[in-house]
Amino acid sequence: MSTELTVHTTMEEELFYPAMRDAGIDDEVLTEADEEHHVVETIMSELEGMDPDDENYDAKFKVMAENVEHHIGEEEKEMLTKMEKKSNADKLPEDLGELIMMRKEELMAEHAMLVKGSSS
Repeated sequence: MSTELTVHTTMEEELFYPAMRDAGIDDEVLTEADEEHHVVETIMSELEGMDPDDENYDAKFKVMAENVEHHIGEEEKEMLTKMEKKSNADKLPEDLGELIMMRKEELMAEHAMLVKGSSS
């Protein structure tokens, strides 16, 4: 799960958010999204260093999951809605979805190589 979250976050930060900023989406919304990513990354890092039997593990995981759900809701309700309403939405690259998917494949391949290298 941490791989998927990390890959998703990287794709958004490298491609999606800059495209949204270029198209004139409210920077406050995007700055908040960046901070939400930071919170999830911090909690995920803490979880990776914890024993699942630790008394705080479940609570920490729940907080992270709630943060991710909140973030997704904001993206769907605020960012994408604002994007649809923007008259300059045509500033988004036509192939943004394709670029994001290509980057996802690259990141997943990099992760697979790291895992393979560490298990050798």
